[in-house]
Amino acid sequence: MRRGTGLALGATLLVGCINPNDDVPAPPPNPAISNVAGSVTLPSRIDCSGPADEVALLGKLCGAATPDAVWTGTDAKKGMSTALGPEQGPRLLIYNQLDRDPGVVNVAAEVKYSAYILLSAGSDDALRSWSKAEPVSGGQVTSELVKFEACSTSWFAEGTFTWRSTTLRLSWGAARPC
Repeated sequence: MRRGTGLALGATLLVGCINPNDDVPAPPPNPAISNVAGSVTLPSRIDCSGPADEVALLGKLCGAATPDAVWTGTDAKKGMSTALGPEQGPRLLIYNQLDRDPGVVNVAAEVKYSAYILLSAGSDDALRSWSKAEPVSGGQVTSELVKFEACSTSWFAEGTFTWRSTTLRLSWGAARPC
């Protein structure tokens, strides 16, 4: 499934004040998150199901639209990061990485993932805050397109993540600005 390549600049998906040319620190890959190459079929929003108190903590993260996000590089050999959800939090932080430079080929099956829930609101630098966020305990990602290039929508994936007793299901498309 292909989506438009424009960037959404609404408050829902802005990464904050991170310069797209500045790499953020990369968290280690989470071995409890699997990744396979395949087609994206989940909705372009974050669906949450779990105990009412946990879903309440996630607030407007649940239901947030995810089709046109911005990705920022990380300090891994090759890596992408994106923060999804309302700018004032909570946010879902997603990172992928590869231990080599593949050029501009699609490496959807090769990247490894980590993901975090950042409950604190108002972080202009959310992607650098993963060490203060709560890691998901597991997940499954299907990556359709992962190319480490600017000026294009180059990261299409979907995932199901477990945070505490809550399941988050979503797909996202992310572009790196020029």
